[in-house]
Amino acid sequence: MGKDSNGKELGAGIYQRKDGRYEARIRIKGQKKPYSIYDTNLRKLKQKKKQFLLLMANRDLNLSFTLTVSQWFEIYLKNYARPKLKTQTLNNYVTGFERVEDYIGYMKIIDVKNVNIVSAMQELEKEGYATTTIQQSLAVLKQVFRTAFENRIIPFDPCSGYQYAGPPKSVNEKPPDDLFERTFEQVLTPDVLEQFFKSIQSRRYYELFIVLLHGGLRIGELLSLQWKDINFRKKQLKVYKTVKKVRDIFDEEGNRLYDSALYHQVTTPKSEKSYRIVPLSDIAVKALKQWKAQQDADKKQYGRDWGRSNPLLEQYPDLVCTTGPGNPLNRSWLDRICNDFQTAINEPEILLAQKEGRSPNLVKVTPHMFRHTYVTTLIKAKVPESVVREYVGHSSDKMVEYYTHLDNSYIEPELRKGMKSFYTNFDLKDKKVKK
Repeated sequence: MGKDSNGKELGAGIYQRKDGRYEARIRIKGQKKPYSIYDTNLRKLKQKKKQFLLLMANRDLNLSFTLTVSQWFEIYLKNYARPKLKTQTLNNYVTGFERVEDYIGYMKIIDVKNVNIVSAMQELEKEGYATTTIQQSLAVLKQVFRTAFENRIIPFDPCSGYQYAGPPKSVNEKPPDDLFERTFEQVLTPDVLEQFFKSIQSRRYYELFIVLLHGGLRIGELLSLQWKDINFRKKQLKVYKTVKKVRDIFDEEGNRLYDSALYHQVTTPKSEKSYRIVPLSDIAVKALKQWKAQQDADKKQYGRDWGRSNPLLEQYPDLVCTTGPGNPLNRSWLDRICNDFQTAINEPEILLAQKEGRSPNLVKVTPHMFRHTYVTTLIKAKVPESVVREYVGHSSDKMVEYYTHLDNSYIEPELRKGMKSFYTNFDLKDKKVKK
């Protein structure tokens, strides 16, 4: 009979460890070593032990003493995740697990305790991963271990009740000096917008940046647009899908793939709030028509070869965003245009700042910042926040708190009013179609 650190008897097979935790050792037929259960609370430990013995008595356990965490993850991925998850989500699960695999993947799944899960999260923290990234890995582990527990492969779920909140912060901790500057930089100022559109006016995809600014679309939403999604008469477009770059985790026969190539996939948005109808300004309509003329010219130039290397066109033959030869438009093309602009603006500023002995005022532009700018501009124009959230497809408990449903006859005039007040100065410049 074991005793605690003060010599008090704890019960048969129960001991108190040097770290203060209580341990219950259970002998299992056919196993040389006893199985140990741990808890910092003696009462809870005895409940766990009782539950374990009851499951054993009812033969309601399918315990595996040889299966590792990595081996079980592969079983879980194929038999439980694959049938119900999209390819992109499977990719995220694999990435999330791979972050922690070095810390717990080698362990026997039955030996994993809560302390091992906590330790793995702390190791990711030491590696410098963001809190949200660590939480994503934990979310994957929770699914993996919950499924193992439901199948009685393990007697207890080591992730149960554990939440990772991030590294502790000091009460007196000061925010980074550039915090407010970095927050502001997510929005493009009128001066930067004017310089940007002037500099890219003659470049391909100029019109698509106009659409981003006037529609607040996510990049994947823009790249998945079809011409049938756009109603030029009503000046609206429908958003109900997105484009992701994914790699296959399994082949058609269900065999695991480890080095498959990335490819574009049109898929449904993750959130129901992403499904929406977006009103378009006259400028956005003009930009889309101008882009349609460019695409038609591309088709004429390349003839039957246009789109031959684009597998997306088989299912989505009227994609809006294509390259000259008709290939899928990659986000990297939009990134390149933004990077070229940044370089052209920032390099002279850096040299001038060095000459004047001051810090340079650098400009940052990314495709996603046009969405931030769209939202911020409408809020500044006093468009109700709930209206803006409805049209950018952003879910919010706060929005639900104020409005359970917004009538379209109210929302659209409010949005158009805000768009008109700001975008008057950013008209679309006529551009000759390149042939």
